[in-house]
Amino acid sequence: MKRILLPLFLFSLIGISSAADIIVPSAESYHVPYTDEFTFTLVVSSEDYNGRIIVEDRWAEPCGVCAKNPALYNRTASDLGIEISYENEFHISERTAHDLKVAIKVDTADVYCGLIIFTPIDTGGSGILSRGTWITMDMRGISLSPATSPTNKTALNITGLSSEKPLEIYLNQNPAGTVEITRGNNFTAAIMLSEGDNKIIMKAVGSELRSNPIYVTLDTIPPDAPIISPIPPPSVNESTITISGTSEAESIVHIFVNEIEKNNGSASDSGDFTLSNIDLDVGNNTITAIAVDRAGNPNNESAPVYVIYSESKKRIQLSADKTTTILHEGESATCNITALVVDETGTPMENTTVTINFSIVSGNAVLLTRAVEAYRGGAATMIECDDTGDVTIKAETSSPDIGGDSLTISFTSPESALSSGNETNETMPASDSDDRSRSRNIPSLLIYILVAVAIVVAGFLLYTKITKKRKGQAGEMGDGLSWVVSAMEKKGVDYMITIEKDGKKKALKLNEKLYKKLIKKRKMTFGKHTIVFKPKK
Repeated sequence: MKRILLPLFLFSLIGISSAADIIVPSAESYHVPYTDEFTFTLVVSSEDYNGRIIVEDRWAEPCGVCAKNPALYNRTASDLGIEISYENEFHISERTAHDLKVAIKVDTADVYCGLIIFTPIDTGGSGILSRGTWITMDMRGISLSPATSPTNKTALNITGLSSEKPLEIYLNQNPAGTVEITRGNNFTAAIMLSEGDNKIIMKAVGSELRSNPIYVTLDTIPPDAPIISPIPPPSVNESTITISGTSEAESIVHIFVNEIEKNNGSASDSGDFTLSNIDLDVGNNTITAIAVDRAGNPNNESAPVYVIYSESKKRIQLSADKTTTILHEGESATCNITALVVDETGTPMENTTVTINFSIVSGNAVLLTRAVEAYRGGAATMIECDDTGDVTIKAETSSPDIGGDSLTISFTSPESALSSGNETNETMPASDSDDRSRSRNIPSLLIYILVAVAIVVAGFLLYTKITKKRKGQAGEMGDGLSWVVSAMEKKGVDYMITIEKDGKKKALKLNEKLYKKLIKKRKMTFGKHTIVFKPKK
């Protein structure tokens, strides 16, 4: 049968994913001695093609490396001394597969690069777009298998196959022993490496035939110890931590906590590493790092870093003098916020000295001050708002042992408050019998009202008595319980004021709106205390 030869200019089309919906292997590679005849199978499958397929082969000049460039495959098998046989033509049906067996034998040890071409034929006898399989056949007389590199093992077993025997081993161009092959073509040989780079080849005794070279680096020198940087904080209240630092490039870094490995990972090609989710023990933690280089050499431990992990038992408890505030049109409203440091039972810890940081998480409001030093375990601030809506305040400290807290205050209009009240007090119409029942209960209701009024009056009288007593103790000015402004200074858009009481001083930062309010009214409530501004005469 006349063979259909693929024109050279169409070779560039080989490898397209679909040709008349047949599928062939993209590439195959084989490694056998040149003295052996061997057979391999290529599986061709069809999606919806039903018809003839013509098979042919093309070869490139032997050069040791097979390039996938169709233009280079312009030789026949006989040109290169290759004996090849296969079916030149076969039929395939839709959704079926066909096994093409290819038998090859060569006369010379070399690396052979071939292209098996499959061309579907249409009903008119013309070829359709072809598909091809790249073939690489390493049929050198002596072939060495790749070895792991780098390595820290001085003794190395090299393996390979050869059609020649016996063989000589050369290490860095120096004779390093011989190999006798007693059975088959496969062999294993032991060789002692030198520190640094090693080039290994094998030659056939009494012949110029030689193997491919393999390169192995022997590295028995441990790398420098890793450096943990930056140093983590000395105290945390989270159960995991992230450790970063530098080590030998591409080494494997192992992190130990109290001598137990917790995590490991690779350093970058520049030596940087970052390992997260390092589990800590409650209490003291000694953290070290060890690196293992690519050759398998471990180094000494890094300098230790120390971290104390404390489960947070202290926390901040936020409260406000009112959680719902009515906001009248054209005016602003204020709300006093108190933060207490409490233990797990909610008991205030009055001996705690810490700075409490207040912040607005959401809502349109301003803070009197953001950072307040706790006094007897507590601190206070004030928010001012001139828009209706919810305002969420957060309080936290820089101490990892104290948990934070948040609180939401609602600023509402009088109409909304009235509407809410009407909805709450809304009742259904009463029947006549209910009216008669209410008339009988009027005397009892009056008694309850009178008792309530008496309780309110007694409470008011007691409050007045206590207030007068405190004012008497405070002195004529009534400022004994007040913090007096002793100094003011503008810092950017804010104002820093210094307040004093009983010889103690505190610094507060006010925004311009609160500052003007203090200057105008001369007095401002701040938590449980009062700030008094006395203009100099």
